[in-house]
Amino acid sequence: MLQFTLNNTHIRTDLPSGTTVLDFVRYHQHLTGTKIGCREGDCGACTVLVGKYTDDAVAYQSMTACLLPLDNVRGKYMVTVEGINSEKPNTLTAVQEALVAENGTQCGFCTVGFGMSLTGHFLQENTSRKNMAHLEGVPYLNANEEAISAMDGNICRCTGYKSIERAAARCTRTGAPLAGALLHQRWILPLSKASFPPTFRRSKRDCWPCKNCQPTKQALFVF
Repeated sequence: MLQFTLNNTHIRTDLPSGTTVLDFVRYHQHLTGTKIGCREGDCGACTVLVGKYTDDAVAYQSMTACLLPLDNVRGKYMVTVEGINSEKPNTLTAVQEALVAENGTQCGFCTVGFGMSLTGHFLQENTSRKNMAHLEGVPYLNANEEAISAMDGNICRCTGYKSIERAAARCTRTGAPLAGALLHQRWILPLSKASFPPTFRRSKRDCWPCKNCQPTKQALFVF
């Protein structure tokens, strides 16, 4: 029996562990905001956020759901586009508002993935590469470049990248309040281990998918 949290709902399922997260959220949870694109991990339209405990906090990473098996979210906390702003239904997050303001939606199909990747970027504690500046050959990226780099795994077939980059820049200018607003929503980022079921806290199978076993993506709207 697989157990994990999806958008603040405790999930128990006996589906095969190799079932993709994309098929699970769309066909079994009817959360169709996560899009089906290439099914090869290249376009980023199916990006979701997956979190695990690190130092008594939840560290999120954006991932492509089409390549992510359910077994890799066992005991973890997953957020789809439907769960990004569930405390304030029918309202937009700061990332979504920036995409609207800069006309970054184009046809809208890829927007979910771009928005989730940007949201994941601002949720991560160590988004800055300053900590890596001492490594040879690793250039330092400024805040705006970091935000754009976070969307490297997303493709816009309408070629609307400039408007999306402007939206990322807008988010960067308000980065501190944006991140703060997201980080203090306990339902999306529990502040203590008590917020997770005991079985999650005792889970021994909490390794992250990595380049050796599972491709990941740098990883907001629901249509």
